[in-house]
Amino acid sequence: MFPLAEPENKMSYRRTSAASFIAGRNGAPSSNDSQATQYSDSRITFHYEFALGSPPEIYPPGQYEVETAEEIHERNGHSARVCTSTLLTVRTRGRTRSVQVEASELKAVLEADGARHQLSATRENKDGSDGWNAPHETVEAEGLESQLLQLGIERVPSDIFVWQGYRYTNAKDAVAAATRARKA
Repeated sequence: MFPLAEPENKMSYRRTSAASFIAGRNGAPSSNDSQATQYSDSRITFHYEFALGSPPEIYPPGQYEVETAEEIHERNGHSARVCTSTLLTVRTRGRTRSVQVEASELKAVLEADGARHQLSATRENKDGSDGWNAPHETVEAEGLESQLLQLGIERVPSDIFVWQGYRYTNAKDAVAAATRARKA
């Protein structure tokens, strides 16, 4: 599902077997459950920090594990897969948590990160610099500013509060996170 993914099928097998076992304990036929839902794991890499969700949460660059659950529907000799959930595994200092994300949003952010990384690599190869201060970049920025002005879009600066690599747009959230960490 994700372009830079590498499958890890051993976890999918364990998850499917566990789902069958649990369904059997609950009185449901186990064969239907293992055939109806298929789990897959993949590992993706972000080269730049990225934001997901609403409200957006900022994540640092690095490798992330993605777990996808798909229901398989079969009818009249045809089968269709429907993504029912996508979980992003986020590792922080001493903690791991799974965040449910929209598969389409994750795919778009991953593609944008890959395009940015490729553009950066191309610019570095052309002139030996990182390319972010190139003259054509300034022209593009000026064009964007005039477009914003024409469309009546106002630029509003906002404060970002950073604590242990996490970015918060709300000071109370940053204080709450730091306070929780001290109590733990």
